[in-house]
Amino acid sequence: MVQFVYNASSPEEIESQLLVVPVGKDGAGLEGLSEALGVALWEEAGAEGFKGKVGQSWMLRGASGIESSRVLLVGAGAGDAGELRRAGAVAGRAARAARREDVAIVAPADAEAIAALGEGFAQGEYSFDQYKKRDEGGYEGVSVARVVAPGIDDEVALDALDRVAALMAAVGIARDLVNAPPQDMTPPALADAARTIATAGELECTIIEEDELTERGFNLIMAVGKGSVAPPRLIHLTYVPEGEVRHEIALVGKGVTFDTGGNNIKTCLLYTSDAAD
Repeated sequence: MVQFVYNASSPEEIESQLLVVPVGKDGAGLEGLSEALGVALWEEAGAEGFKGKVGQSWMLRGASGIESSRVLLVGAGAGDAGELRRAGAVAGRAARAARREDVAIVAPADAEAIAALGEGFAQGEYSFDQYKKRDEGGYEGVSVARVVAPGIDDEVALDALDRVAALMAAVGIARDLVNAPPQDMTPPALADAARTIATAGELECTIIEEDELTERGFNLIMAVGKGSVAPPRLIHLTYVPEGEVRHEIALVGKGVTFDTGGNNIKTCLLYTSDAAD
C-alpha cells in the first residue's frame, strides 16, 4: 500500500527516485524544472511524440541539477479531475514498471486535483501478487509517494491526502478480495475478511450462517449454496457515525465467490449426445 505524504518543498528540491510531473497539451509549468535540469523538457519530450495527451508519458533518466534521479512527464490533457486521475494511473504503472520505491508527484494547488492524482496513482500502481514468490529483499512496489503542490495551504493538502489514503486503502482491500481465487475466497473466508474489516473500521458485524439462514427462510441463498461444498453466509455490516444520524443508507450486494457464468449445460449435453450418435 502506497503511503502518501505531503512535501512543502519545490519540485526541484524533493529527493526521490522518480519525480512525476503532469503536463497539459500546452506544456505550461515546465519552465522552472527545465531550467534546473538544463534540459528543455517540453521540446525534448515532443521530439519523441509526447504532446501532453492523457495516456502519454515520457521518461528522463539520469537527471542532474535536481534531487530526483528520474523525471516522468505524464499527459494530463485539459487537467480536469478525470484526466488527472488517468494521468496518475499512468504514473503509477510506470513507477512500478521502473521498480521505483520512493516517488514524488507534482500536483496543482487544488484539493480535488491532489485527490484525483493520488487516487489514480494508487490504482495504477496496484498489483495483486499475493501468490507470487517473493525473493528476499525483492521489489514490493512504491512505498512512499511524496505529493508537492506549490502554493496550496498545507492543511488543505494534508486533508486531501488523508481522504485519498482512506479511500484507496478500502479500494485495495476490495480488489484483493475480488482477485483472490474461488478455492480460497469461499463464503466463510469472505465472512472472516468482513470481521477483520469491521474490527479495523469499528463497524458492527453480524454473520448469519447456514442454520440461521434456513430458520429465517433465506431459501434462495441456501439453494444456490448447495452447489458448493463451502456453505453460504450472509454478511451484515453497520456503520453508525458520531452525533445525530439524519439519514439511513442501505447498500445491498451479492458476494458471489464463484460462478460458472454463461455455461449452458443443456447445450453441452445435446452436443455430447449428437456426437455420440
